Amino acid sequence: MGIIKILAKTRKEKGNLFEEFMEIILDHVGYKDFRRSYQKAGRQIDLRAKHKVTDQPIICECKAHTEKIGSGDINKFYGIYDQEYHRDRRLVGLFFSLSGFTSTALNAYDERDSIVKRRFKLYNGSFILSILREAKMIASDDKLDHILAARIKNVLGKRFLIHTRRGTYWVQLIKTNDEITHYTVLGPQGEEVPTYVCREIRAVDTNLTNLELLDLQARRKILCNLLDGLNKTTEQISKEANESAETVLLSLQDLQVQNLVVFSEESQTYHLPRELSTFVDLARRFLGEENEMEFFLSSYCESMTKTTLPDYIEQRFGLELKPKQKETLLRLITVSPSALHEALFGPTELYKTPLQEVQKFKLPQKERDSITASVTASLLGKLLKKLIVDLEKPVSKTILKKRNIEGYRTRILIALATLDKPYLSTEEESVVMFLPARGEIQLGQLLSVTNFDLFIRLGLIVAHLGHHERAIEYYDRAISNLSDPDKLKAAWNNKGLSLVSLGKYDEAIFCYDRSLELDGQLKEAWYNKGLACALKGDHRMAINCYDKALGIDSNYRKAQEARQKSVHKLEKPTVE
Repeated sequence: MGIIKILAKTRKEKGNLFEEFMEIILDHVGYKDFRRSYQKAGRQIDLRAKHKVTDQPIICECKAHTEKIGSGDINKFYGIYDQEYHRDRRLVGLFFSLSGFTSTALNAYDERDSIVKRRFKLYNGSFILSILREAKMIASDDKLDHILAARIKNVLGKRFLIHTRRGTYWVQLIKTNDEITHYTVLGPQGEEVPTYVCREIRAVDTNLTNLELLDLQARRKILCNLLDGLNKTTEQISKEANESAETVLLSLQDLQVQNLVVFSEESQTYHLPRELSTFVDLARRFLGEENEMEFFLSSYCESMTKTTLPDYIEQRFGLELKPKQKETLLRLITVSPSALHEALFGPTELYKTPLQEVQKFKLPQKERDSITASVTASLLGKLLKKLIVDLEKPVSKTILKKRNIEGYRTRILIALATLDKPYLSTEEESVVMFLPARGEIQLGQLLSVTNFDLFIRLGLIVAHLGHHERAIEYYDRAISNLSDPDKLKAAWNNKGLSLVSLGKYDEAIFCYDRSLELDGQLKEAWYNKGLACALKGDHRMAINCYDKALGIDSNYRKAQEARQKSVHKLEKPTVE
């Protein structure tokens, strides 16, 4: 799409804007020392500059007419250029016309001497667009198509670039039933644009006068406002989103057409539909964009993720996940926006193709299961990599705290090899914990605190992360400095749990006894002591401990089940 417009209220202002626009472009491609609209030999030259490196001078004619430029204007500028060229043989003449040139003018230009054409050049709007893209000043058509496809379901019409006193923007025309009915405005890289800028553009472009504005920024703010899952009136949304009632109503009507909001006649309110297709559409709009966190941490996203997504993702990749794998998938996509995006929009061929091949051949079930397990592990591994990347971002702490996660542990093993020998093998591990009023600490970092029950919390976190030796150090620190019986019994009990995980059953039993000395009615300590006794093979003592726990709470299900196992072990005959 090679259309460029310069929008202004008067012809003079339009000319000045185009010169300004070209100055910006030429600056990006290596020119400096600009002089605009100056008189030379009784004639006006639009723009003069020289190259930043070679100092080669250029003079430019800039035309922003709606009609194509004919031979007369070209010849007039060439006459000025030719006079200048005889004074400075390095001079280059550039004629820029947004509307292009007539065929007659181009034929006449083609007949000029090749040497002249190397120093006197004609450029149309398409060429200017190519310069802007090469200089990364505007988005590509592919990028704009991708951005708009995620936000607009209507058929798109023509798109053109405009330059106004406020800057450079894209204007996209939108069709309804094959008729151009709406327009929307984007920034040069596809950014959303405030409503007042969109309306200012319509005020100076008569082609937009009878079209409705499809306000992308207002729609995004309205959708964000409804992410809390509540039903809201137009007035509520207008107040909370800080948009006019008229803008909100028009945007809501358009969002209804796209099935992104639902209107309740009874309550006269709007809300987001709890349908999978709507959720996926919203995820495409928000993930990776400005309001990603607002969407990802919203009540709406949390509810939809838990209720419908695991089955959908399983189906999308053609997998049959086991309950534990499905739980892992759910946990990954609820703590990592990148993992959720990959699960919803990432390519599926890598996973589907091997499974489809398996179906073609009559492989033994064991081999089929092995291939399926490998494909599933590959997907979960990909999502895990996305999580690791997200953990490096500052916003990850907000997500983890929202999910009540107090710390995390990463272990990365990398092994590289050539045909002849191993090339690299290294492993790195880190543990990060979050503490109130302190922020983030790394494992092993010295802490200076007087609130020693904090070490019980630290012990629990690192124990859940698998660092039981470090957990025991934290529990010992708490035990040495606390006097509160309630906190001490928790510290002794938790230390016992970590000792059991390390296979130190006698030491664990000692810790449970210390906890029970402080509170003989602590059913968890009796139950944990019973487990330690059972693990070391003393099932009679284990049953006695379970009975103590059940004497405190007869409905203690874990103690009931553990007791049955120990009874079964005692009743099972031993082989001499």
